[in-house]
Amino acid sequence: MSEPILVEAEALRDFTARAFVTAGVPADEARIAADVLVTADLRGVDSHGVARLHHYLARIEKGLVAPTAPLTIVRERPTALTIDAGNGLGLVTAYRAMELALERAARYGSAAVAVRHSNHFGIAGYFAMMALPHDMIGLAMCNASPTVVPFGGREPMLGTNPIAWAIPCGEEPAVVADMATSGVSYGKLEVARRTGAAIPVGWALGADGAPTTDPAEAMQIRSILPLGGLVEGTGYKGYALATVVEALCHALSGAAMSREIVAVQGRGEQPSNIGHFFAAYAVDAFRPLAEFKAEMDRLVRTLRSCPPQDGAGPVRIPGEKEHRTTLQRSRDGIPLHPTVVATLQRIAAERGIEPAW
Repeated sequence: MSEPILVEAEALRDFTARAFVTAGVPADEARIAADVLVTADLRGVDSHGVARLHHYLARIEKGLVAPTAPLTIVRERPTALTIDAGNGLGLVTAYRAMELALERAARYGSAAVAVRHSNHFGIAGYFAMMALPHDMIGLAMCNASPTVVPFGGREPMLGTNPIAWAIPCGEEPAVVADMATSGVSYGKLEVARRTGAAIPVGWALGADGAPTTDPAEAMQIRSILPLGGLVEGTGYKGYALATVVEALCHALSGAAMSREIVAVQGRGEQPSNIGHFFAAYAVDAFRPLAEFKAEMDRLVRTLRSCPPQDGAGPVRIPGEKEHRTTLQRSRDGIPLHPTVVATLQRIAAERGIEPAW
């Protein structure tokens, strides 16, 4: 397998922003969109980074995503809002919606924003982490086209329906949980196919309804298992979480149900009408900030003090691996797979922009 190519994060961010501008995205919003994608790569979530740039650009240029769209508040109370995104770029829509949640939480202590008529927004963790500089707790989630079977089922009806929390600490890194409610995200299948790796049993079903280890077959059949895996395991828990995300991002916001998103696409490519849900909680509305951060540090250190299982390595907190990866990749560069680099080079040639490497 070819060695990855290291690219400096800021150069990659600048390249990605310029690519979005060529598709009609305003410069300030292009910078936001680029930061979401590059942050995913910095954190080691390569499935949701610049490898997906071509997907966003293609949907904009096919008229399936509006390159810029104002957010419209369609229902509002001081701490609860529903927003119509006007089929805008989900990476930007989600950023603006979380900004609004943070603004209201600063005034009232907490706030929640539901979004409809949006599109794929990248990693949920980015938007949850927007709360951290404000000493707030952030929550972000999204529904998606169906690639996940209900517990015990064999036909996809739910999206990977990611959910993320970000909780500030004092001296310790923030606790960040960013996960699909499926066993894995669809992007992890893409990464496995790209690298020629087999996928573990329990990730997805094949054409015969039995587990498959072939990522290409899994991508074609689109029947990922819920978090917890097969019926012999605890997949009912992931199924329950996915259903909660679906309720908040579809029924509460007025966006499409995951099942309906793929039904529309099955009749031809059309806008997605994906739903999001964001919330922010100001820590000092609940207790003094210093006390909270001290207790979070104590919690983190207590968890880390747990003796590890044989061969498992030290116990770490949620998000610690990604935090360490961010520090390393910020210093050494982001490793891009050669196929991703080739795609970016093609984008650069087609759009007349300089590559980032």
